Amino acid sequence: MMKKHLIIVVNYILFIFVSTLVTPIFANSDTESSKMLELAKDLGTVDKEVNANKRKLVEKYMKLTDEEAETFWPVYNAYQNDLYKITKRQSKAIGIYAQAYKKDTLSNETAERLLDEFLAIKLAEAKLKQLYIPKLKKVLPIVKAARYIQFETKIQAVIDFSLANKIPLVK
Repeated sequence: MMKKHLIIVVNYILFIFVSTLVTPIFANSDTESSKMLELAKDLGTVDKEVNANKRKLVEKYMKLTDEEAETFWPVYNAYQNDLYKITKRQSKAIGIYAQAYKKDTLSNETAERLLDEFLAIKLAEAKLKQLYIPKLKKVLPIVKAARYIQFETKIQAVIDFSLANKIPLVK
């Protein structure tokens, strides 16, 4: 019952939060590209605000002992800092796409660079988890380490869904 509640709360809070910051962009080319540029700029802000709310949810649902909390939070903070670097890369790629979309000049070369960057970003996200799982296992029982990674994965899925919903397809 607790897990179901956590999933609902996380998905609801993050979906509402991200959806209110980023409006749909399906009107016209200038509007779409302007909103994508806005989205690219807002990703850093969204990330910081999501992290503030995320930390509160992590505190509530991880149910850390005082000893676990003392060792977990430095790892959590380091993970969030590394994750922010990936978010900045994503924001930059969205900005490049928005500029090309606005000018209706997405070349094969730019499209290929953006595809490569998209794959690199997804790989970086996976490698980040791979890097931090052993660190989490050192400071938390394995079940709690798994819960935290699951929590991060769910949050990223909500954000990815929102971005996919807001960014128009290549012309």
